[in-house]
Amino acid sequence: GAQSGIGWYYELGLGMPAPDLVRAYLWYALSSIGGDPDAVISLESLQTRMTQDQIDRAQVLVNDYKPWMYPFR
Repeated sequence: GAQSGIGWYYELGLGMPAPDLVRAYLWYALSSIGGDPDAVISLESLQTRMTQDQIDRAQVLVNDYKPWMYPFR
């Protein structure tokens, strides 16, 4: 989906100065919550390249965005 696409851009750093794995995680996670099975795979792969601190920071973002994006999930 579109959210996975945004995650992919952040993961590769397309159109930005550098990759941002924390924001890539955010968008892959939101897409996963929305039911995109490919986003689940991308998220699992991305996590293997992230530090625990990056994952923790990304989870904070997911927790902030999720109620706004998916208020009933």
